[in-house]
Amino acid sequence: STGRKNSFTWEINGTKGSIAFNLEDLNHLQVYLAETPTKEAKGFANVSVTEPCHSLQAAILPPGHNAGWEYGHLHALNHFIDCVANDKPVEPYGASFEDAYKVQVIMEAINESSRARQRIEMKY
Repeated sequence: STGRKNSFTWEINGTKGSIAFNLEDLNHLQVYLAETPTKEAKGFANVSVTEPCHSLQAAILPPGHNAGWEYGHLHALNHFIDCVANDKPVEPYGASFEDAYKVQVIMEAINESSRARQRIEMKY
């Protein structure tokens, strides 16, 4: 939209909490947990993903350095190479063929729902 430079956001909401991402702020995730230690201080926490405790970040940049668009690709390649070299499964950090299948089912249901102008039941 007008005024946005690189806007892409997603949010996942569930019964135990929510997580949100904004491409214009690659260095943070917004995290909300329903079971917070302090009941009076509810709300999203701005979690930095540039700390060494995040395994993908530690492989690319020193602690606290800002992530850029290109680092997402480096993280994906680093993970893929690690999985191949060490005979590890790509999940949960990478998508499996089953994940791709489920995405395709969802996309087809969205298209069908749009054509039919009604809700569509999905089955995997």
